[in-house]
Amino acid sequence: MRELLENLDRWGVHPECVVTDRYPLTDVETAYKTADQGKGGKVAIVTEEVTA
Repeated sequence: MRELLENLDRWGVHPECVVTDRYPLTDVETAYKTADQGKGGKVAIVTEEVTA
């Protein structure tokens, strides 16, 4: 994962530019269906950020 993140940064590819669909963990089934259809870009499953 570290190498992937370093390469993405080096290549100037940032997830917020390529992710087209975001789903909460509670909608993981919908997220997988969306990804399986191949009609969009990248699908991300997101969690809420914890703030201290």
